[in-house]
Amino acid sequence: MEHPESLRQRDEELAALRSDNRRLTTLLHLVEAMSAELDLTTLLEKMVVSAVDLLHAKQGAIGLVDEERHAIRHRALHNLPEALLDIDFTEGVGISGQVYALKRPVIVGNYGEQVNLPIDDSDMRQIRAAVSVPIWWQDRLNGVFSIGTDDPTRTFGAQDVAALELFAKHAAIAIENARLYEHAERLAQIDERNRLARELHDSVTQSLFTIVLMTDAIRNYLKGGEDAAPTAELLYQAARDTLTEMRALIYELRPAALEGEGLITALRKLGQAIQTRHQLEVKVRQYGIQRLTQEQEEALFRVAQEALHNVVKHARAHRAEIELHLSAKEIRLVVKDNGIGMEPRPTHRSRKRRTRSGGMGFSIMRERLAGLGGDFRVRADASIGLQIDACVPLS
Repeated sequence: MEHPESLRQRDEELAALRSDNRRLTTLLHLVEAMSAELDLTTLLEKMVVSAVDLLHAKQGAIGLVDEERHAIRHRALHNLPEALLDIDFTEGVGISGQVYALKRPVIVGNYGEQVNLPIDDSDMRQIRAAVSVPIWWQDRLNGVFSIGTDDPTRTFGAQDVAALELFAKHAAIAIENARLYEHAERLAQIDERNRLARELHDSVTQSLFTIVLMTDAIRNYLKGGEDAAPTAELLYQAARDTLTEMRALIYELRPAALEGEGLITALRKLGQAIQTRHQLEVKVRQYGIQRLTQEQEEALFRVAQEALHNVVKHARAHRAEIELHLSAKEIRLVVKDNGIGMEPRPTHRSRKRRTRSGGMGFSIMRERLAGLGGDFRVRADASIGLQIDACVPLS
């Protein structure tokens, strides 16, 4: 018969495990909800409410680092005065300023005595205990998560810190994703850029969140069994690498070189990006000199971009070439590869599938060129690959 003390200890351990599992389940639902939000302001507001609920608290704030001001600037509040949004939380100011200075979590049991209040406000004076943790992104302090309570019986401990840090880890990814999307949205000047941004969110980011959640699940459920920490760290690194790749994809939404340095420079940078990400050798050459309008450069760049994407997805090629021929009469853009050429036209059963002969952007290319009075031809041969020849008249 087991000793009463052993039974009590086992019951406490089971209760703690159930509590951890409930928090993990709650966190999973919260992160899934956050992954669908791309507006940064809305995302931060949802995060604060979710974090307060997660810790069964009352007040909450999330601030981001302002590099120019060398301070934390709060971006979202819950049950706190809006005046806090206008304050620079420099090192030591408020609990957020303490975390900013120390670069580690801070717990206070008596907020009024242990924290330098940023403003004298009745709502601030009601806070009894608080916990605040840093939000890290790729070894850089990105922001601060602060939670408070006016319940005199509520205290914060190590478990609360662990839960809030775990939430902050997911929040960092969501914030970075929203920032990237916000950047893409600001620079999206045509509908195709919005479409590409949405595809980035729906594919890469969802996979990223799944990977990170799997990592935390491994760490939590295998605590008492096999050591899964090395695998978890590798998996988490893979998630960070996936989002890093997302940064490279942002270039495709806004080729800055097209506006500042011209078409040929933008084509060369596009080729370098494709070569880096897909190990496809891309050569870019220019023949002749001619001044082009912004509309012509934009259309030809997008044709080249669509053609290279087609090569990556369908051609099974290891080399592609872009040639830009400029004369007084016309602009001629040639994109060719050493892949499989063009597949036969789809049968009735396979018509809905994307192949090199249809549904892969030819109509988009034709529409872009038609707006400039141009057109393009496609030549394919299994022995030499596929060549797209786009022509825009200048006269």
